[in-house]
Amino acid sequence: MSISSAEIVGKLKKVLLHPIVLSIFGAIFILVAIIWFVSSWLGSYTEHGKEIELPDLKGYTVEEAENRLSRDGLSCIVIDSMYATTTRPGCIIDQVPSKGAKVKRGRKIYLYIRARKPRQVQLPEYSDKSLRQLQGELESAGLKVKEIKFVPSKYNTVIAVEYNGSTIYAGKKLVEGSQVTLRVGKGNSNEFSEMPSLHGLSVNEAISRVEALALNSTVIFDVTPSSEENKRFYKVYKQQPVTKSKLNGNETVKLYVTTTQSKLDAAEEMADE
Repeated sequence: MSISSAEIVGKLKKVLLHPIVLSIFGAIFILVAIIWFVSSWLGSYTEHGKEIELPDLKGYTVEEAENRLSRDGLSCIVIDSMYATTTRPGCIIDQVPSKGAKVKRGRKIYLYIRARKPRQVQLPEYSDKSLRQLQGELESAGLKVKEIKFVPSKYNTVIAVEYNGSTIYAGKKLVEGSQVTLRVGKGNSNEFSEMPSLHGLSVNEAISRVEALALNSTVIFDVTPSSEENKRFYKVYKQQPVTKSKLNGNETVKLYVTTTQSKLDAAEEMADE
């Protein structure tokens, strides 16, 4: 027995319009609507897929940086704790995150600005401290060691700290980054050591090797460097005492340095064995 199209449509309507079927379709519709709404809200709230590339803010004033960041929905926290001579007071000298970093709207950017004046730091207590111990404390305090001078003493400890040629004492306030000279005791010894070869070493490397022997050093340039920065290109081509000389612990090592390759290629002078 054949079924007419009208009967098929009637039966289909009856099924689709059944209360249970309508309830199922209603629930599915509501679930889809909720999922769509939540996805749209989350995408809008988190700016999903939208990131902002941070500009380079160095050299900006704080007001300029705030205006620039606010256009992208960003804010900033200003930290006034660094000093630099290369920028105007109040200008930004660093930022975190750095330029080019990808961030989302609402992110806070930390801006480090040049302090209005250099920070003052205190010279730490140095009495009866070893050279290595005091060097670490000076570095932590923001001070630099310009020179180390060894002097005869019964004790191998720091004897004095000098600044601009005058002895200074613990608690003295100095501008952060100031350079000081250390006078370090060196006990007398009858033991003789051998002078190592410093040939070909950079100025800083050679000085470090000499200081490790608890000796003083003097650097002699064959041609005066055009700037402090250029001193790093000079290397030792001659030394006094010469390599393999016997040391009694009181010498001042003379370091003759150059940038001329022919001098560096010359044979090294050595003591007779």
